[in-house]
Amino acid sequence: MTYTEARYPMIFDLSKHASSPTDHDWEIFQKLFPYMGAFLYIHTTREAYLDDNTFRILHIQKEHANGLLSHDRFTQVMQNITRNPVARQNQVYQYNVGSEQLQLRLSFVERDAQSWMGFVQDITHYNDGFCPMYQDAGEYDPLTHLYHRSAFIRRTEQCMRECPGAGYLAILHVHGIEQIAQQYGYSQNDRCVIAISQALRSFSSPQVIIGMRSYKEFMVYVGGSAAEQAGTIFQRMRAAISGCVITDDFGEVLKIDASDALTISLGYSVRTAGSHDLDALINHANFSVFEAMNERKDICAFNKARYEADKTQFRELQLFRRLVSDNAFTYHFQPIVSAKTGEIFAFEILMRAGDLPLTATQILRIAEQNKRLYAVEHATLFNAMHAFTEHQEALSDKKLFINGIPDHLLTETDFDLLQTTYGELLENIVIEVTEQSDVDSDLVDTLKARCTTLGCQFAIDDYGAGYSNTSGLLLMMPDYVKIDRALISGIENDSKKQRLVSDIISFAHENGISVIAECVET
Repeated sequence: MTYTEARYPMIFDLSKHASSPTDHDWEIFQKLFPYMGAFLYIHTTREAYLDDNTFRILHIQKEHANGLLSHDRFTQVMQNITRNPVARQNQVYQYNVGSEQLQLRLSFVERDAQSWMGFVQDITHYNDGFCPMYQDAGEYDPLTHLYHRSAFIRRTEQCMRECPGAGYLAILHVHGIEQIAQQYGYSQNDRCVIAISQALRSFSSPQVIIGMRSYKEFMVYVGGSAAEQAGTIFQRMRAAISGCVITDDFGEVLKIDASDALTISLGYSVRTAGSHDLDALINHANFSVFEAMNERKDICAFNKARYEADKTQFRELQLFRRLVSDNAFTYHFQPIVSAKTGEIFAFEILMRAGDLPLTATQILRIAEQNKRLYAVEHATLFNAMHAFTEHQEALSDKKLFINGIPDHLLTETDFDLLQTTYGELLENIVIEVTEQSDVDSDLVDTLKARCTTLGCQFAIDDYGAGYSNTSGLLLMMPDYVKIDRALISGIENDSKKQRLVSDIISFAHENGISVIAECVET
């Protein structure tokens, strides 16, 4: 086999020896390490061969199926790479790709007397603070190298003045980041965001302005001549994010389940020629992405009729996002009184939205609709424990009941952080969950095992409502069962409720379960 016949001659000795690697092996390597490329230069033929990763990293066109580059073209590529060395970093260079700059590490090794090979590695995503392409780095987020919100607005307003024709303002929400973080640990959050921002930056131009609003939401304005291709640009952005490659700290590709892959909801509004009302465009795009998420659509355009019909629900979502992002939760302590002594035995901590007009029921509903229940679970546990430490003297040795969401348990990383932060205080905690027919029994077992590890206790909330049954109670075997208000309210005048509650109490006490009555008001 000659060099020009081989697809990847630079890496492997394609002999007939069984132990020699194959082209297929190199393809596997490329998939596992997408930020690493390799190339070979042959002195005798004055030819260079680049693998697919190298072409992709350098953003250059592949001219031949086997990766062949002429001597002159290869020399030009090497000159482009090495033109701007990074100070105080060995073999690291700034590499221009349009308006973007990458950091590349370049290394060479002599293969034999006739050839030498080299490796190029894109290390931009390893250096979060690197933002050399911008003289005013204060305009840009150091992690993503995208505009901050205020800078995005300034640049968009400038583009609207310079290009008074039609334009498109889009809000892009990325799904799947939390699922990946839960599977691989929250250290991967930044990796996901970096990969997403790299995909988006490839679309950036003076007429395509991209900004970061949060780690999972991005803003895009398409104006000028690019506006004619806005629909295509949005579709390509969607495909680029779905195809993002997420790597671990060693550059190895994470094996992400299809159900946890990155997807987007994109909502956009259209600027009419001559209009300069950017606030209205942003508000309408916000509503459109809300509609896209609710209707499970990839892309959704602003519709005024739907806006008028659904703006109350949209307003609730905005309030919820503010509640979570600002951690504006507040908590009330509801006393639990011993029927024997009349003394306060424990407190249940009740979640509230502070000054925001949202009830606890609304918070949970909105969180479920928008796949944010984990954020509520995380906030509840950590905030409740923080409140417990602040009121330790007043609470003394009282138990503290905290509502949990069994199908959105803390990740191992967050659970370890909770245990490390609050230590022995957790022994006074009772985690309560609502008995549900659709909760995975393995999750309940995990929750109970964690309670044992922490030294805390376990309770079933709202017993007697919905799915509650005796076999479920036996299966879960809690320390406490809280009888739902539906059975307690008006019990003094209802003999059927009295008999039913009496039977529950007798059964629970016979099995070592303490009983709490909810909402005793008379």
